[in-house]
Amino acid sequence: MKKHRSLPVIIFAALLIVSTTIVFVVGGVLIATEMSHQNIPLGSAGADPIINQRITLLLGLLIGVLGLAALVSYFIVRKISGQLNLFLDDMRTFALDNKPIDTSRLDIKELYTLGQTANRFSQQRALMLRELQRLSQRDPLTDLYNRRHISEILVLEEARCKRKQGGFGLIICDIDFFKAINDSLGHDAGDVVLRQVAQSLKNTLRKHDYIARWGGEEFLIMLPDANLNASKCVAEKLCEAIGNLHIPYKDQMVNVTITCGVTLHGGEMELMESIDRADKALYDGKRGGRNRVVIKPPVGLAVAS
Repeated sequence: MKKHRSLPVIIFAALLIVSTTIVFVVGGVLIATEMSHQNIPLGSAGADPIINQRITLLLGLLIGVLGLAALVSYFIVRKISGQLNLFLDDMRTFALDNKPIDTSRLDIKELYTLGQTANRFSQQRALMLRELQRLSQRDPLTDLYNRRHISEILVLEEARCKRKQGGFGLIICDIDFFKAINDSLGHDAGDVVLRQVAQSLKNTLRKHDYIARWGGEEFLIMLPDANLNASKCVAEKLCEAIGNLHIPYKDQMVNVTITCGVTLHGGEMELMESIDRADKALYDGKRGGRNRVVIKPPVGLAVAS
C-alpha cells in the first residue's frame, strides 16, 4: 500500500520554517538588546572582544536551539504523518457522491474534499444512531414508547420518588371489544384504531406525562408527582376523549371506548405490585361493564371523596 510521502515533507518544511523564523527573530532581538546595552552601534567593527564573545556564544546557542527545533519537528512529523497515513489508507476507497476517491496522490484540495466527506459520513452515522435509538424505544405501530423503555423510565422515576419521598400515578387502559373490531373489520382496521387511540391519549396528557403501548390493545400511563385523585381525573378525561373519537375506516366510522385501572405508586411499595394493582383495577372495570374508571388504591390508603 503506497504511503503519502508528500505530506511529511510539507509538514516538516512548515514546522522548520516556523521554528527558524522564531529562533532568528528572538536571536536578533537578543543581540540588538545586548549591543544597545553596551552602546555599540549595529554593524560596528570596534566592539569589545568580550561583547563579541557573548554574541558568538549567543549565536551558538541559537544554532543549537534551531537544531533542536529541527529534531523536534522531525519527531512531530513522524507522529502526525503516521496517523494521517493510517487515516488516508482507511479512507482510500471512501466514496463522495458515489465516486471513489483515490487518496494515494492527495493534494490539498483532495484532502479538503476528503475532510468534507468524512464530516458528512460522521453526521450520517450520528443520525443513524439516533434513529436506531428511537426505534429501540418506540412501538413501530403507534410511535409510543414500547414496554421495555417505559419499564426503564418507571425504574428511574421510582428511584427519584424514593429520594424525595413522593409518588406517581399509574393508569393501565384497554380498548373495549378490540377483538370484535379485528374479527369484523380486519386487522388493518385494528391497526388504524390503535394508532388513532394512541394519538388521542397522548394529546390528552400533559407534556411531562409518559405513555407507552404496554401490549396488544393495552396502554400504560405514568403521571409524575400525581396523587390518586388527580390520576383518577386524568383517567376520566382519557375515557371521555376516546368516547368522543370517531375513527374513519374506508366507508364507515369506527367508535370505541376504553376502560382504565388506576393506582398510586410510592413509598416502599414494589413497582411490579403497583402495576399488578392497576392491572387488576382494569379487569375489575372490564367485568363491571367497560367504558369506566376503576381505582385500586395502595393498601392502607383510602380514596378521598
